[in-house]
Amino acid sequence: MDLLCRHCRGGRRSRTGLRTIDVFCSVDTCCCTTSDRCTYDHNRQAMMNRFLLLTTLFAAAAIAQLSSPRAGFVRDKSGVLRPLLGIAGNLVTGDSIAEGVISAGFGKTVGYAKKESELLVVRSGEVVERLEAPRGEAIFYPGARGEIAEIYFPETRELWRAQKSGFEKILSAAAPHSIVRFQSDEISVASGERLRLPEPIQTVEWLSDAWLVARGASALYAIRVTGEPIVNQLPEAAK
Repeated sequence: MDLLCRHCRGGRRSRTGLRTIDVFCSVDTCCCTTSDRCTYDHNRQAMMNRFLLLTTLFAAAAIAQLSSPRAGFVRDKSGVLRPLLGIAGNLVTGDSIAEGVISAGFGKTVGYAKKESELLVVRSGEVVERLEAPRGEAIFYPGARGEIAEIYFPETRELWRAQKSGFEKILSAAAPHSIVRFQSDEISVASGERLRLPEPIQTVEWLSDAWLVARGASALYAIRVTGEPIVNQLPEAAK
């Protein structure tokens, strides 16, 4: 079978009768009458190769994010809410879900992200509802079933209790009891375990029913509170 450059004219057939196929030849061995045609051919092939490589990389990144186990959702220091993907010891942040978030709390299946005067309801990684809410930050308290059961708004002293449909809203309420306590660089979880972090803790939020995040001045720390406690400093993207 003869292998001819795609720009060669007067194609030939071999004695066996097999058809001639296109190949990309080198400049030195090209049988084209004009070298510009061969150069164009190679440039075009190089561009196609780069396009295919970029497409493959983007597809691989998307598949990795979809297939990676999700530890929860984290609010980074710029107020962007992102999924936290991976397993203990190897956690990465995913694509943005919402911006302008000033506090957040997540349970087993449902989570909430508080903006200045709005509460976002998040299910399966998507914002499914937007509720008008008291101004300022919110504190989220998980219940016995691993879902967020109460939301407290310190600035207005308003307490919302999750119901099957909506919330029971209580005015002039005291803050509920928290199962997580912290002082300076130490944090105590529900099991009674006390953990010491590399720096003083400023705030704590729930990433899921199994993880919480402690915020320091220089880093964020994901803490697994089910089973044996594990502390992971989150990647730079979460800061």
